[in-house]
Amino acid sequence: MEGYLRAQVLAFHAHGIFNRNHISGIPQIVYKIPLDAKVSDRLTDLDFPRIFDRLIVGPTSYPWPMYEAFVDALKKAGVDDAEKRLCVSGIPIRA
Repeated sequence: MEGYLRAQVLAFHAHGIFNRNHISGIPQIVYKIPLDAKVSDRLTDLDFPRIFDRLIVGPTSYPWPMYEAFVDALKKAGVDDAEKRLCVSGIPIRA
C-alpha cells in the first residue's frame, strides 16, 4: 500500500497537484486541485463560480486586507458576487 501511495503522490507532484510549500516559514503540503477541463474532459461541466459557496476569513490580525484580497481573487476566478459570499470572522485571535 505504501508503494501505491508513494506512486500517487509522485503522480500528483508531476501534474502540479501536490507541492510542498513554505507558508509563513512553515513547510506544509499544499494540494492544488484543478477545476477545469484542461486536466480532464470529465471536468467539463464543473464550474467553480457555481460550486463555490462561501468563505469565512479569520480569525486573523488583518481580516479586512485579507477580505479584499479574497474578493479580488474570487472575482478573477469568475465569482461575480464575491463580496456576498465572504464574511469576516468575529472570533478573536487567542495568544
